[in-house]
Amino acid sequence: MTDKPKPKPRTPRTILAALLAERQAGGEAYARADELLAQLLQKCEAGELIELADGRRFQVHDNFTKNGQPTNKAWKPCGLNRFDLKEIKRPPASKKG
Repeated sequence: MTDKPKPKPRTPRTILAALLAERQAGGEAYARADELLAQLLQKCEAGELIELADGRRFQVHDNFTKNGQPTNKAWKPCGLNRFDLKEIKRPPASKKG
């Protein structure tokens, strides 16, 4: 049996750095997904069904239709985190004269 090394204690600074790295990676993935969706929408219309090689099927869905008719509002569930991070900018260095 091999002993696993004990994980290093995490400080708020290392936890925050990891959190920000994950958010950055997630944001980049969402941006790439948005680009691919734009490409897909150039080739498909709303309501079109697409079947993948593995058998899964997807339909291009227009969130601004209800019962097949255009609508001005789309209601989706939304959640908010109780706690979030707010970046605090450093004030500019004052010039001593």
